[in-house]
Amino acid sequence: MRAVAANVMAKADHRHPDVYSLIPLLSHGQVAVYSVWLICHELEVADGESLLRSPSGRFLEAAKDGFSLIGAAACAAAEDETALREAIAAEQPLALCVTYIRDNPDEFVDL
Repeated sequence: MRAVAANVMAKADHRHPDVYSLIPLLSHGQVAVYSVWLICHELEVADGESLLRSPSGRFLEAAKDGFSLIGAAACAAAEDETALREAIAAEQPLALCVTYIRDNPDEFVDL
């Protein structure tokens, strides 16, 4: 999963890195896994308000879609920071991302 995130970040322009601008160029799986990874890690170090104001906040909608795609329904349905943190603890979406990657390798191969 870290390899997927690193691959996505490596595609960004190093002079003006904006991974969000890459979304149209990525597969649905890449967007889902990267967004879930990013939001889960951001919530480890920031509160919900800080996340909303940060550049990573733009990935919240993509992360909700990602949570649904990988089978983390409670995470996808969470309406606030507390509910999302509780759902992440219960569903372990980062582990679900690993399973999703293994089950859908074609979505993570750059051609």
